[in-house]
Amino acid sequence: MCRLTDVKKKMTTRYGQIQIANSESFSQHLNGFGISPYLQEKLVFLGQLDGYDQAAQVAQTLLGIRIAPSQIYRLTNHYGAAIEADLDQPVATDQSPTGIVYVQADGAMLLTDDGYKENKLSRIFRATDLKKSPVADRGGYIEASLFTAHLGTALDFTAKFRVHLDAYKPLGADLVFISDGAVWLRQLMKTHYPEATLILDFWHAMSYIGTVGVAAYRTQKSRDEWIEEPHKLLLNSELDAVLGHIKALRIKAGLRDSVYSYLEANRDRMD
Repeated sequence: MCRLTDVKKKMTTRYGQIQIANSESFSQHLNGFGISPYLQEKLVFLGQLDGYDQAAQVAQTLLGIRIAPSQIYRLTNHYGAAIEADLDQPVATDQSPTGIVYVQADGAMLLTDDGYKENKLSRIFRATDLKKSPVADRGGYIEASLFTAHLGTALDFTAKFRVHLDAYKPLGADLVFISDGAVWLRQLMKTHYPEATLILDFWHAMSYIGTVGVAAYRTQKSRDEWIEEPHKLLLNSELDAVLGHIKALRIKAGLRDSVYSYLEANRDRMD
């Protein structure tokens, strides 16, 4: 029990705020935060929710403690930076990988405190990780994946991404890239993984085709009826027939040319 006159520091715990004597070793705040190690761990976990405001609300609901969203941000940011170097280390894989391995990558602009910033995300998983759902008509799921994320340019992301992906380069054609056809991804694949199989994401292709259906038909029913045929043809690798269907539509030339250009540019990835 410390003397009242010796109490100088305060620490937030799962039981609320407590006072600790400077003479006690526990008064040395972990990484400079006046929060107990146990509570720091919980708050960093909550900091992975959609927003820090939400994390603060959940903390108050579950723990009965009021924590400022900015404090959760500082905690999450601190420990995120602390483990970044470890995340950039290669993940242990088989010395001689076999079987088909799939790779996906995409980018987006995210709104941050400093404005919009470029963000990249990749996913690597084995064909054996594709599982069927035990529930009828629920499709399936991917049992295990290796993700790489980077808030920054494609160049910096590529360096982090390749740390994990290079182990699968010996697979050749069994290394399968699925993407939206972005130029930076095509260049990455052809430069570093020239023997890999490149596949255009089916739903990105259908999205482009769908834009001409929307332009040509007024009702949702007529659009749905029209797109059924290109949908089937595309799955059967009949791109020329798909282009023929688009050519027959009465739409603006600029829109037709845009969709044509996208599909032709990815022709070799649509089998």
